[in-house]
Amino acid sequence: MREDYAEKCRAFFGTAPPETGYSAIITNISPLYEAVKREGAISAETCGFYPATRLSFDREKEYLLVKTTPGSVIIDVTRLLAQSCEKILLFGIAGSLSDSLGIGEVVQPERFNKAGYPAIAIRGEAFSVMQTTGLIQSMSYYRGLAEARIALVDMESYDFMVECRAANVEGACVFQISDNPFSAPFYRAKRHDISIELFLRLGGVRSHGF
Repeated sequence: MREDYAEKCRAFFGTAPPETGYSAIITNISPLYEAVKREGAISAETCGFYPATRLSFDREKEYLLVKTTPGSVIIDVTRLLAQSCEKILLFGIAGSLSDSLGIGEVVQPERFNKAGYPAIAIRGEAFSVMQTTGLIQSMSYYRGLAEARIALVDMESYDFMVECRAANVEGACVFQISDNPFSAPFYRAKRHDISIELFLRLGGVRSHGF
């Protein structure tokens, strides 16, 4: 492993990840980070710019779990991890623009959008998500997205998928619906328990709980 790469990883995560054969999970949601930790066998916990935990599930593949902050930091974190891991998962929350996706449901989007950029499709057309610039948007903006058959909104998914594709690394997002701008905006929506089993199942992570 290149020394400068290992040094950057130690600065970001407090540790240099394994050279090969591991996967990563990124989240900026503290309860979700803690829920994943409870499901795995932890081998080490470190902290650089961001907390990180090395763990495994059912004594199989090793994962590096990283807790970031919201926003564009996802670019640097994904870019670093993609240099040595086989698969990266982004676990988080998203707003729903569809009546068919209720608060608390866990979904895996397949089409990723960002204004001014070409869409990225990884399988089909189910659950299209738009990366927005922030939580506060106009209702006319949300209506326009819904009319364009955008089902979800978040703030990191497109940048995350771009970095995974650039490095030829498998990437996938799993989101729990946290709010609906039309009926239960983020400042009114009730919190739901983390459905960690669904996150791990949709992400292809094995767990003793299954």
